[in-house]
Amino acid sequence: MRLPARILENGAFLFENPGLVPRIVKNYLLTAAGRRPLRTVDITNTYRCNMSCAHCYARGLEASPRVRTPLNEEQLRKVVDACIAEGAVHFNLIGGEPTLDSNLMPLLEYIKARKAVVSLTTNGSLLSEQLVAELRRLRLDLVLLSLDGLDDSAENYHGNPFQTGAMAALENCLARGQRVYVSSILTPQNLRSGQFAQLLTFCETRKILLHVNLPALFGEWDGHQEVFLTDEDKAAVRRVFAHRYVRSCEMSAYFGSRCRSGMEKAHITLYGDVMPCTFVPISFGNILTDDLSAIRKKMFASPLLSRSEEMCLPSTSANYSEFYRRNLSGKQLPVSVEELPK
Repeated sequence: MRLPARILENGAFLFENPGLVPRIVKNYLLTAAGRRPLRTVDITNTYRCNMSCAHCYARGLEASPRVRTPLNEEQLRKVVDACIAEGAVHFNLIGGEPTLDSNLMPLLEYIKARKAVVSLTTNGSLLSEQLVAELRRLRLDLVLLSLDGLDDSAENYHGNPFQTGAMAALENCLARGQRVYVSSILTPQNLRSGQFAQLLTFCETRKILLHVNLPALFGEWDGHQEVFLTDEDKAAVRRVFAHRYVRSCEMSAYFGSRCRSGMEKAHITLYGDVMPCTFVPISFGNILTDDLSAIRKKMFASPLLSRSEEMCLPSTSANYSEFYRRNLSGKQLPVSVEELPK
């Protein structure tokens, strides 16, 4: 992403959320001074879903035989408060399919009252005109709409007819003035087949930003080494990332464009486990019982997270891939950091 485009985009979010400006400035100053304020937090409000995606990460977490109680509305608010105290300015609500959960609207309303940016990652199947209008009323900042191809005949990972519904959701967002990005997984397979290039052309033509996720060996893709990015694939990804209509998690770092899993970013599971990101299923503590600042200090001390990777750690790091194979693959997830070899 070109720097002027990044400045304009971030400026638009700040214009709509002026109360964020002092916190953003503070976070940049802290980062420049060597501190690590939190930036983005993914919060899972449900693991329920109406799709059966081949790459689903959530199945790796919900399949646990442990009987656990999901976070309730009051606890979710405490999660938000704790994250903001650590510097968080952006919350991404995910699932499962987050629009299936009754806590979604109260949670969105609370986060906006705390003056933070909120995005919603969704398959779009329930994004009717009425729901989009309600999300707009509550000032949702961004819809991240999962879309892998332009029609149901295209290769997709969702397990049932999907693209047509996602396209309808896209049009509903655009018609209501709801900011929306297309969110897609860039794999070696769709990169070489031309399917991803077709989707990128569509987004450029419609002037819609394309948020690119890289494939992680986790959930339903546990053990699928064919989706792991080679050096040749990484070179192609760099070219994709340079496109003016492409965005990625790495581009949101305070300085530069790097994977900041566990440093600027965190993931809160439905049960309060705190992971470095959505695709690194290691629990460094539970936000219901442990202090978030202490949990993050454990992440900072982790050799696994200490390197600043150019791209997504679980998608491109050979060291992480081997670590996952030895210590996480086939295990009850998330694995506690205390159970891992020192």
